[in-house]
Amino acid sequence: MNRYWVNFIALLAVLGVVYLVFNFRNSTYFLRLKHKLAVSVEDKISTVAHNINTEFIRKRKPPLTFIDKEQKLAQFIPFVFGKFTKKDWENFWDACYNPQGKGFFSKKRYLTREEIKDYLMEYFPDLSYLQDIHWKYLWEIVYGQGD
Repeated sequence: MNRYWVNFIALLAVLGVVYLVFNFRNSTYFLRLKHKLAVSVEDKISTVAHNINTEFIRKRKPPLTFIDKEQKLAQFIPFVFGKFTKKDWENFWDACYNPQGKGFFSKKRYLTREEIKDYLMEYFPDLSYLQDIHWKYLWEIVYGQGD
């Protein structure tokens, strides 16, 4: 007889859970949760599509080689660019020409000239002495006349 009561209580528990699931499915909380999930998935898909588009259709096309630009920059400001290591040049050109973004689901974007300027002045404080006319010439070397 005791076994039947255990089965009856288990059946009632299952029916209770089914009832709660059906009521939850029709609740406003579930609808908000479902909408939030749909928006989140849509946003992630949009971000991945944006990143793929940014990687394959580049606004800033790097030259085949940076040797000429590196020499001009080293002559222009030898006390900074003359001391650059290979890694420093890689980081500099990466900041100038490649879209930036951390993580798979963060939107990649190009750094602005102001952000690149801040980056350079943080790691190379000697550049803080440059005036706007010097920065203009630096950008002409980096991006060319038309940019």
